[in-house]
Amino acid sequence: MNKRQWLLQAAALTTLPLSMPAQAQDFPPRKPVTLVVGFAAGGAADAAARLIAKKLGENIGQQVVVDNKGGAGGNIAHQFVANAAPDGTVLLLGSIGPLTIAPHLMKLPYDPFKDLAPISGGVNFPNVLVVHKATGVKTLAEFVQLSKKKPGSVDFASTGAGSASHLA
Repeated sequence: MNKRQWLLQAAALTTLPLSMPAQAQDFPPRKPVTLVVGFAAGGAADAAARLIAKKLGENIGQQVVVDNKGGAGGNIAHQFVANAAPDGTVLLLGSIGPLTIAPHLMKLPYDPFKDLAPISGGVNFPNVLVVHKATGVKTLAEFVQLSKKKPGSVDFASTGAGSASHLA
């Protein structure tokens, strides 16, 4: 075979994929779609997930079930999804803590940058510093002043180590 014949055959072979049927997985999938949430039922993330699941289910013609896997600031849910079969039936309502903060604070059993892939923006949750009304504190400066005046008397709560509220 001369060079000209080889080039013609190679060029012809490049069009071969165009004549073949597309290879894709069935969609919607045959098994249920699950939207995993890293926080307990009844909270803001759960409420957002239920709204998303309802609309997504309507769009794909299949029920989407919300599965709350709270704990460890959302890391349990993120690890669950990272370890799930990559068949498109397990989705995650991801959160900033496990995706971007926790990997820099602790060794995780999964790599959010390699094991998970973002497919859509979702919901924005602001962080708010709140005190009991009886403290009389109305600003952050007043809160700092109060905590310095009474060392050891101020408690702090967050959604978990490595979460956005923990970092704040």
